[in-house]
Amino acid sequence: MSATSAHRADGGTRPADSQLTLRFFALVDGMRRKPPERGLWRELLNLALGDVRAFVHGSRPVAAAAVWSVGWTLYGRADEAGIVEGFSVPIIAADSRLGERTVRGAVALLRQWRILKMERPSRRAPARWRMNLGGLDWPAVRARVERERTDPSPVTMTGLSPVTMTGLKCYNVELPISDPDLAAGTPRARRADQERQEQQQPDLPPGDENLLRAIAGRSREHDVPFAEAAVRRRLAAGELNTVDLFEYLNNALPPRMNTQDPEAQARFDADEAAGRVDRNRKGGYPAPPDDPRFTMEDEGA
Repeated sequence: MSATSAHRADGGTRPADSQLTLRFFALVDGMRRKPPERGLWRELLNLALGDVRAFVHGSRPVAAAAVWSVGWTLYGRADEAGIVEGFSVPIIAADSRLGERTVRGAVALLRQWRILKMERPSRRAPARWRMNLGGLDWPAVRARVERERTDPSPVTMTGLSPVTMTGLKCYNVELPISDPDLAAGTPRARRADQERQEQQQPDLPPGDENLLRAIAGRSREHDVPFAEAAVRRRLAAGELNTVDLFEYLNNALPPRMNTQDPEAQARFDADEAAGRVDRNRKGGYPAPPDDPRFTMEDEGA
């Protein structure tokens, strides 16, 4: 057993450290609304802890509840740049109402998972602590969330017959023949559709809901079929699980294209140079191999 690892007695699991960044951005990408900053930190801690109840640091157990408390205490002492001012084990222990040995174990875990980082600008300067995610400082995390949630696809209205009216200064304005409040794509129509779907579909855990939304968005971007209602039923029946959703999103579907994200653009350029791009397809990538678990409706549905 490594110096810092999950306590196996409770049978819990948590994401591998190398997957934490991927899972975090996939989760945020699937949220209906942009979460507040405290929501980002909350979801990151949730993902890091998984459903494990206790961890081991050295030979001492550290409760997940203690790690959670220390994580929130550090957030409360961080500034807008994610720098934790006034960091010291006695101070954090006093804030979180925990013993100093417990705090040291919790901090060691947060550092191992790369969501807390210690920096020392010089030998003479005091150590500086930062909120972190896999090498990204907190402002970079916030900026990437903004980019990831930018929808590159324009909103279109379908199923209505447009009437072209000539406006002033030679502008053409297309108006649908319909009650504008009920037109497809309006907030009222989207809310009505969502309410109808939620009434007919089984309730799922928030993490699965967010992954489903991320898969649906990625599928639309690359023109890939996605049988969302059937996938929901398969999840409720235990035929699919959260790991299946995550694997399909990150390993089967083509990557998200967002020209406002330099990392995504660089990846696309590299894929194009390697011959993995099909510019004749929506999204620029070839269609992935069909997975009927995600693309086929239930028989008789």
